[in-house]
Amino acid sequence: MECFQICKPNDTDEETNLFRQEVVDSLDQMPKCLPSHYMYDKKGSKLFQKITKLPNYYLTRTEILLLQKTAREIGGLQKRNCALIEFGAGTIEKASILLEL
Repeated sequence: MECFQICKPNDTDEETNLFRQEVVDSLDQMPKCLPSHYMYDKKGSKLFQKITKLPNYYLTRTEILLLQKTAREIGGLQKRNCALIEFGAGTIEKASILLEL
């Protein structure tokens, strides 16, 4: 299993300790989760991108595969001059599948 370090072992400031504790507590739960507020700043976004590349994180890969298979069909259902809205688009990898039709 691929691992990456989220904090240096000797980090002692209060914010880092809180972050570390929330991550450990969240990953001890079933199902595992992470607090969403860590996914919105630059550091959190990069962390999330790394997470989506892990072998056991299948959601993003599955969504991309489904979009690739159905993009033409989805595009054919849209009226001219429609708007595409993707909440929390991040890298816009999924939205770009539809935009490149």
